[in-house]
Amino acid sequence: MELRFMQMADQIDTIGRNVATFYEPVVADMHQVRMQARHFEKLTESLKVASLSSGLPRDVQDASTILHAATCLRDVIGKARDTVSDPRLQNIFNLMQSHCDHLLRCSKELNSLSFLMLVTTASAAESGFTIEHLVTDLREMAKQLNTTSSDISSTLSVVDAVRQDTAKVLFDTYKVIDVTLEDLDAPAATGPSQRVERVKGETPEHMAERLSADLGRLLPGLVACMQHPDAFAQRCAHIAEAIRLLDEDLNEDTDLALRTLVIAQLDDICEELDLIQADALRTLRDIAEKGTGTLELFHHHLKNDTRLNEIDAEKQKLTDTSGRLTQIKNRSQAALADLSECVKRFYGVESIFNELDAMREGVRISALNADLSERRAEINMPELRSVTEAVGDCATACGTAIRHLGDLYKEIHHVFEQIDETAIDAAIDVVENVLAASHASLDALSGQLETIHSATADCSKALTELVDLGNSAHARIASNVMAAKQLLQIANDLGSAVEHLTLDPEKVDGGVMSRVFDTYSIETERKVHYRVLPPKAENETKSQEYNGNQESDDPLEGLLF
Repeated sequence: MELRFMQMADQIDTIGRNVATFYEPVVADMHQVRMQARHFEKLTESLKVASLSSGLPRDVQDASTILHAATCLRDVIGKARDTVSDPRLQNIFNLMQSHCDHLLRCSKELNSLSFLMLVTTASAAESGFTIEHLVTDLREMAKQLNTTSSDISSTLSVVDAVRQDTAKVLFDTYKVIDVTLEDLDAPAATGPSQRVERVKGETPEHMAERLSADLGRLLPGLVACMQHPDAFAQRCAHIAEAIRLLDEDLNEDTDLALRTLVIAQLDDICEELDLIQADALRTLRDIAEKGTGTLELFHHHLKNDTRLNEIDAEKQKLTDTSGRLTQIKNRSQAALADLSECVKRFYGVESIFNELDAMREGVRISALNADLSERRAEINMPELRSVTEAVGDCATACGTAIRHLGDLYKEIHHVFEQIDETAIDAAIDVVENVLAASHASLDALSGQLETIHSATADCSKALTELVDLGNSAHARIASNVMAAKQLLQIANDLGSAVEHLTLDPEKVDGGVMSRVFDTYSIETERKVHYRVLPPKAENETKSQEYNGNQESDDPLEGLLF
């Protein structure tokens, strides 16, 4: 064998193996591109499911429910405040205190009159006339009247003080609810639906779905490039074997035919290599560009999607409202509980009125008994009659004061009955339940949005790897420029020696051509062979078999991504 042909054959063999070796990491990168694309498609489905399961950041009806419940609570507390702070109550308490003071004065006056009664009857003591037992009774009744009146006055003072404190607490509580209502009403201006509009345009799931469709359209173009290195190496080996035949004793036409065939095969594999590499480079470039564009959109969307922050702000607002509500509940319930205890104590005053009336009646009877004793003793004591008349007048004044106290008591009793503690408790319970439900709804929603963000981040990570792999494979393929040049140089060398010769197909050694043909394992090689050397009549049947009448054995045909 001529050294030149052997070197060409070895060089072609080496180029074929080098290309196959060179493409091993390229194929590995492109395989990872395909796998990462599949992974991205699965994440796209997860992202779509997460997005479909999410609702509005907060239903408008929830906000109105909270506002309505808080407004009802404010109205209930306002009613209790107005009742407790009714100006009529202060006037009634003042009048009752005035009547109690009058009773205290009456008790002191009765005590003084009992002393005068003893003085005026002292001159009649020698005759056996005495009313000491009546004086003692009168003094005892004056003492009881003083004690009872003081008790009523003390009770009134305590109840009125607690009433005023309760009114102040309810006033403050009402203001707190007013401020809370203003805070709760603030989100209504922007509203959840408007917040959705801000991020509704190009959502991550739409971006991912569109890119997934683009990848499904682009990736099949990588299959040929992934399968080509092995086929390329096989064809280089077959061409090398054909070149080695040039060293045999061939006639001039067979040598020319063989050279022409080798040159055609070299041109074809170089053209095929350029075409497949160009397609792969274009596909990888498109993948990188589309992936990079989608990545930028992902990052932009995540940066501008403020729904989680807004939900956190609303949750904090609800937490603040719950804290205020707890303050309202504790203060109002404590104040009303104190007032309730005082009212119970005040209700006990009613039984004292009967005692007061009995005392009044006792005073009146004592005055009558004193007057009757004087008449029985047949003693003329005008001073005593004056004292007994004064005692009777005092009893009448006590009766008037007691009657007024009873009437005023009934008025206060009617006002206190209008204070409904259970209504306030029920209104607070409603607000607490609404706040808890809204907080739970926001918790669930933030969880859904976090799931979407997590899925978007996963897609972004997978997409970053996909772009990096695509760029890596692109750079490797772009660096493979020498193989085709070397093969074309060999083709030029072979052709330069025979470029002016004319081939006579009739003189070509068919046996040599059959040996070459039998080495082929790829349909493309056979097509090139028949294009250069059309088959003779006796080989047409075989040509038809290889041209479509049997199943192709080309490993590149029928591959689907």
